[in-house]
This record gives sequence, structure tokens and C-alpha cells, in this order.
Amino acid sequence: MRRLACAVAAALMSAPVQADFTAVTFEELVGTSDVIVLGSLIEIDAQEPLQDGTIPRVGVIAVEEVLAGSAEGGVAIALPPQRAGGLVLSTDFEPPMNTPRLWLLPEAEAGVFPLDHPDRVRAVDQAELRALARP
Repeated sequence: MRRLACAVAAALMSAPVQADFTAVTFEELVGTSDVIVLGSLIEIDAQEPLQDGTIPRVGVIAVEEVLAGSAEGGVAIALPPQRAGGLVLSTDFEPPMNTPRLWLLPEAEAGVFPLDHPDRVRAVDQAELRALARP
């Protein structure tokens, strides 16, 4: 399973991406999320470098609570790749390790959720949690 997740993450992150992120409302994120969990990023695995020198990465979220969708135990996410030579762009983002966060994840591809926008990882906000709890 882990090997498949790594292969999928490599495929997801292999296309060159240049993007600026616009602000997305909490409601929009909820509406485009397949799974919403409270949890902490506990592991990041770097994969083999691609031909362009980028290094795909897969993260594992230890799930404390599932708020929407279906997730068991740990959730695999495709993190933005590391760039060749350690180049960092203004659009790169790194979720904090071992810190409880609200994760609003889009549909998974072969069991790996792409982390396609930095607003999908949020500090735990009680008002947002109450909004999610409403029927």
C-alpha cells in the first residue's frame, strides 16, 4: 500500500506547477473536500527524484477525529515537492509537523489526498468546528 501511495504521489507531483494561491473561503473548502479530519502530520517520506530534479513527498496524518467523509487511522497526502537545488518559491508551503490541524482534503487518487492549496491545512478554530457540526 505504501509503495502504491508513493507512486501515486510521484505521479501527482510530477507535472511542473506554477501557481499563485488565491484566498479560498472556509465554506468553499468544505464544499470541495472529500474528507475533513482533525489530526497531526507525523511523517514525511521523500521519494526518488524525478527527471526535473524535484523530489515528490508523501506525508502521513495521524487522525484524531473524522469530521466528514471516511478515513481510518492515518491519511496519506501528497505534499508539494522539494525543488532541485533547494529552491524555495513564494507559493511553496509546508504544513507543521506534530501539531493538531484541521485538514480539508479533496478527493484522493489511489488512496493519496493531494494537498493542492495551503488553506486546506488550518489551525483548529472552534467556530469552524461548530460550523462543521451543524446539520
